[in-house]
Amino acid sequence: MSGVKLPLGPVRAHVPPEIPSIPAAASAQSASEPPLPGPPTPLRPVAEAVALATGRHPAALGALVGRLPQAVLAAAMGATLALSGCTTGPTMTPPGVPAFSGIVLSSARELPGGVPVTLAPRNATDAQKMAHYKAIIDAVGGRWRQGQPYVLALRGLDLETGRISETRAQSWMHDTIVVLKFDSAGQPAVTELVGSTYPGQRTVEGKGRDVNGDGQRDVGMVAEGNFRAAPNGPFAGGPSYHLTTPSGGGGLAGVRDVDHDGLHSPEEWAGSKRRGDALHEILFHPGFGENVNSVGCFNVREYDQFVQALGGPGASFGVSVVNAYGDEPR
Repeated sequence: MSGVKLPLGPVRAHVPPEIPSIPAAASAQSASEPPLPGPPTPLRPVAEAVALATGRHPAALGALVGRLPQAVLAAAMGATLALSGCTTGPTMTPPGVPAFSGIVLSSARELPGGVPVTLAPRNATDAQKMAHYKAIIDAVGGRWRQGQPYVLALRGLDLETGRISETRAQSWMHDTIVVLKFDSAGQPAVTELVGSTYPGQRTVEGKGRDVNGDGQRDVGMVAEGNFRAAPNGPFAGGPSYHLTTPSGGGGLAGVRDVDHDGLHSPEEWAGSKRRGDALHEILFHPGFGENVNSVGCFNVREYDQFVQALGGPGASFGVSVVNAYGDEPR
């Protein structure tokens, strides 16, 4: 649930459940994959702390740290923490930045009918992956129009590490964007990509609303739910797609970060509901390479692959956004 802070614990990869028709030996290989490339567990908090200070993805920093000699790491650890503004406390949080809550939950969120919000097994066929993700779409009431692709955005579920984390405004992408469609031969085609459904910054100038009158514009995030997307022309260096309500309305329910801490507390959700906050002009569009380029829009890292999977710049499609961390207090 957004805004709920759990105690920081060891980082473990969530291994999606097997699909029964996949051989057990193949599934065992998937389950043995390392959760986070890079250094051994005691050094991972260093990579995460530096990631918070620099805006880089912890997995990428972890891989870099893991290639350094242990003696160098031991000598440099104190200097690294000092440069990043971290303390030597258990959460090693830079001053003024909320604790990193990239914690894998012991069990996945379950939707009505007992459907878990997880990644499909990596060794599954496209048909098996489609069945897995379509069950999530059906459980949240998504409506897939015949002959069109469908996009499932799994908020807080990192495609590369399997971690489930509380959503916050941040510069790296760690959501999973899944494109589902049937190819020209009528066969299932599933494309899994890294993306973001949250803002990349906590404050903004020149656009957005100041909903609480404190003199600062308040960045918004679209609430989980079901949407439609239609072609919107070029934007940010690539084709874009405009999100609307299922009936075509432009005002999308969401939450505004009025204290500008990057998180979305239950109080902020309640305030947005009370004010009737709505977000407009929400698009799928390219990011800054691997980084988020958004004050509310959705980004995809491999954007050309995303457009190709959809069928091109002129595609229209359904969208479901589902928070893997927990249901949002709307």
